[in-house]
Amino acid sequence: MQSSIQLWSLRLSIDEHGWDRAIEKVAEAGFRNVEPFAIDRTFDLLRPAVEANELSVPTAHGFLDDETIELTLANAAALGVRTVFHPHFDESHWGTRAAIEATAEMLNSAAQVAEDYAIEVGFHHHDYELRHLVDGESSIDRLVALLTDDVQIEYDMNWAAVARVEPLSVLTRLEGRLNAVHIKDGPLKGANTDQRALGEGELDLDHLVAVLPEDTLLVLSLDQFTGSSDDVGRAVTTSRAWLDERGVR
Repeated sequence: MQSSIQLWSLRLSIDEHGWDRAIEKVAEAGFRNVEPFAIDRTFDLLRPAVEANELSVPTAHGFLDDETIELTLANAAALGVRTVFHPHFDESHWGTRAAIEATAEMLNSAAQVAEDYAIEVGFHHHDYELRHLVDGESSIDRLVALLTDDVQIEYDMNWAAVARVEPLSVLTRLEGRLNAVHIKDGPLKGANTDQRALGEGELDLDHLVAVLPEDTLLVLSLDQFTGSSDDVGRAVTTSRAWLDERGVR
């Protein structure tokens, strides 16, 4: 099993030290893969830093619902990305069947466009897609039922806990659509801003990881970690040690 790190987690370091040094610190921590964000806008700064540190980019986040889709996919292809995940819709988006159907149509259409780039597409969820019910069914379950088989879901263990949903139950329902999973730790009953380094929270991460297919990419995500860039850096180092102890490359 391999690991990666979500670069949005390092936005404070990027702002303070620039892309080159922030990416260099990721490599020094022991990560060989990264997951960039907004690659329609960050590509020109990201690519030199990634190449200088000999890092791979198996997944990326980029918006697939507007006029930048072709640029997003072209940049992804240039980086060697296998899957581009649409990062989010606002919580208000998930309240109606029509909105969910439109989201599925957008993702299915994006998957067809992405075929020309030999790239898959997917969707990264948060807590509200799990909390909101439409006709007695969670928004994420309704969405998945409408997606073509080639559209992936980037499951986030801690967002499920924040939604007060048993993380393993969601993981099981998404079987077959998980080529990448966001891994983070925190309290079972708390906010996403209560994030902790791997092994320092209450999630049974060992059990969750054990049931994943061996080829699943574990992406460390500290997207709403509270603290300074130095605090985030310490959490990254601690999390890297947790992964190393379990043989996750």
